Amino acid sequence: MYFNYDFKTTDEFLTESNLESFLRDFVRDTEIVRDKKVPDSPILNRPDFRIEELKLILEFNGKFHYTIAKTIMSDTLKKSIYTSME
Repeated sequence: MYFNYDFKTTDEFLTESNLESFLRDFVRDTEIVRDKKVPDSPILNRPDFRIEELKLILEFNGKFHYTIAKTIMSDTLKKSIYTSME
């Protein structure tokens, strides 16, 4: 699926707020949960966005999520736990 989102101005960058606006436009009649613990999750992590109806978790990750070993390992563990909860 291809979706082209036009930001209001050409000098806008993708930020968490812009991502939230995009999601709200993209899944209009679906609840988007922001920054709350996943129910029944064994970890206390609070994903940036969660769409229960789609079983979708979105994290807005900056550069350090791809360059710091401890963060990479933590992200890998979170992904593994959330995937196993499907």
